[in-house]
Amino acid sequence: MNDLQNPLPAAYSASQCSNCVHKKEIRNQRGSRFWLCLKSREVPAWPKYPRQPVKQCRYVEEENPLT
Repeated sequence: MNDLQNPLPAAYSASQCSNCVHKKEIRNQRGSRFWLCLKSREVPAWPKYPRQPVKQCRYVEEENPLT
């Protein structure tokens, strides 16, 4: 199944996770897509799969920051 057949929900594009270096996209066998927060490996109390959209995150780091 490709991205056009199974696009990410709108909540994902509105999330701080959408452009974060700690995000990893996970797909299951049925084609569902999730974002794993890699920061959860360093901070066990942090959720592995945060509910989307994330409006505020203390660990967000943009992939392409404008400097």
